[in-house]
Amino acid sequence: MNIFEAILTRRSWRTYNGLRLDENTISQVESIISAANAAASEPLTRDAAVPAPRVVLLEDESLNGLSGTYGAIRGARHFMALISTSSEGAQIDAGALMENIIISLTAIGLDTCWLGGTFSRSRFGAAAALADGEEILAVSPVGHRSPSTRFAERMMQRLARSSRRKPFQELFSGVNTPDLSAITRPSDSMTDRERISIILDMVRHAPSSSNSQPWRAAVSPDGRKVRLYSTRHSRYSLLDMGIALDHFLESAAMLGQNWEARLDDAAPDITINLQLD
Repeated sequence: MNIFEAILTRRSWRTYNGLRLDENTISQVESIISAANAAASEPLTRDAAVPAPRVVLLEDESLNGLSGTYGAIRGARHFMALISTSSEGAQIDAGALMENIIISLTAIGLDTCWLGGTFSRSRFGAAAALADGEEILAVSPVGHRSPSTRFAERMMQRLARSSRRKPFQELFSGVNTPDLSAITRPSDSMTDRERISIILDMVRHAPSSSNSQPWRAAVSPDGRKVRLYSTRHSRYSLLDMGIALDHFLESAAMLGQNWEARLDDAAPDITINLQLD
């Protein structure tokens, strides 16, 4: 499964089969997390002096046998915890880090679910051994979903409208709606504007708090500059922007592009300016 396929098939699952992952799969998960943490040492939007965010893998035994998710998650035996400082840039980078891992786990057939509020920060914090100045921003179960879906899960998905996506033209300006069949073409046969339309459609499929889809983007006429910004201000806005940024950068890499991201501290909204190398 490639990045595009993982982005388009990923869903949030809250009910798991209750089984511990086998040792080979745990090793794969640990390798994915380790590689992502190492890559996160290179800042995306945070200042170089700000500590990098990190993700740790926890088992339910380290949480005293209870997930600490207030019933939002059932049957999960493994969890990831996303750890960061309070810096804006660090929290954007943290969102990108966790989503990068989630996409990689989706690609190997594992299920996950972003949780920003319905978990015990004290219980997860104790298990993760936080350093001074660190906090847990979000957690996610890791495992295989249950073949049967709880009524509570179906209701949460309905309330969050998790399968609904806003139209492309409502979210992005200066670019046409993409022809996704172009994904199968060699990337060197595409124009920059064709590539950016595909990249932004992958951003459109990013998860966000309450499926608010707060990100917007304005594209320059040549398709080589993008202003990515948020229209919503909540405790999860920085994570949402980091998730969108990861979808942008991973999709661009799939199409052979490298973009530089810079946080615009002077902008009234959370704004990331992107420039094609």
